[in-house]
Amino acid sequence: MVRLSKDDLLAAWKALDRSQIDELPGAQGWRGIRLFTHQGCSFHAGRRQPDNEEMLIAVFPHPLSPGSAALPSCKGFRVEMAGTEEGGQNGLMIRRQQTGNVDVFTTMILDILHSLLNVSKPRLFETLLRRIRLWQAFMERDTRPLSQEEEVGLIGELTCLERLIESGLAPSTAVEAWIGPQHGLQDFALDERAIEIKSTTAAKGFCITIHSLEQLDWQRAGSLVLCGLRFSEHPTGATLNDIISRLRQRFEGNATAACIFEGSLCHVGYFTEHAEFYTRHFLLTEAFALPIEADFPSLTHANVPLPVVSARYQLELQTLIPQAQDFNHCLSDFAGLPHGNY
Repeated sequence: MVRLSKDDLLAAWKALDRSQIDELPGAQGWRGIRLFTHQGCSFHAGRRQPDNEEMLIAVFPHPLSPGSAALPSCKGFRVEMAGTEEGGQNGLMIRRQQTGNVDVFTTMILDILHSLLNVSKPRLFETLLRRIRLWQAFMERDTRPLSQEEEVGLIGELTCLERLIESGLAPSTAVEAWIGPQHGLQDFALDERAIEIKSTTAAKGFCITIHSLEQLDWQRAGSLVLCGLRFSEHPTGATLNDIISRLRQRFEGNATAACIFEGSLCHVGYFTEHAEFYTRHFLLTEAFALPIEADFPSLTHANVPLPVVSARYQLELQTLIPQAQDFNHCLSDFAGLPHGNY
């Protein structure tokens, strides 16, 4: 499967906007440029007339099942079945609504395409729909600037991502390990290793919120580490926009990593049009790592009364910090690399 870049997709849509391409056979009201073929399915950049809306068209080598008629639709985009061969319904169109943000739609299409990279032919349509529905859930949220708490939380996760790359982990592997934006149980996961990041700007104490009985369950397969990052507001520090700009530079030339990164930013609620709101400068003043083992004071299904099926609770980490491990060494262990110099 071709690793499509944002520039490739935008160039295809621009060419169609100038009407420099013939219509595909059997097309009704849309023009398309073939991008690539994967597992027998051809993918096309398209535009629908008369509204000139950008689209992605996936043409399958077989009719799509009638059971897939309940297709996703929301305020940013809609999905429709399309007949492209003698009346057969073997095409799927994802088209931008006129009210939909073009940049977000472009990011979504690239994310959907790259999510199919390693998918086998029998699971292609199912995986495509699942990814579309994930974006549907995102689009139905209100797009507002991040709260101050959300801003600090994102800075913590991006700091971890940047440090992982600095430790020697390949940028594409590092950004794929950042699963928090896709509703991952922890923020980072690689093989059977996981990291949960908690950040604060409090000068004293380190109180965190745990959102489930599973989040800090020491009985999970593999290792789990809770990392705490303390930031202070200081003019020599970096803004959220600064950190994102640095990471974007690291992903230049790697279309897949860049696509995953931009999609993850969307899912956590970061949009370039809100950049003017993120003017605070943050300096990392403390970082530590706490392995989650049997003696860690977390609530799990194993240590709460049987009738308790879910819980959200707070932990004060300040008294645990003296027993904490080195943050950078933890990241090297997570990456499966020797302890390096930072």
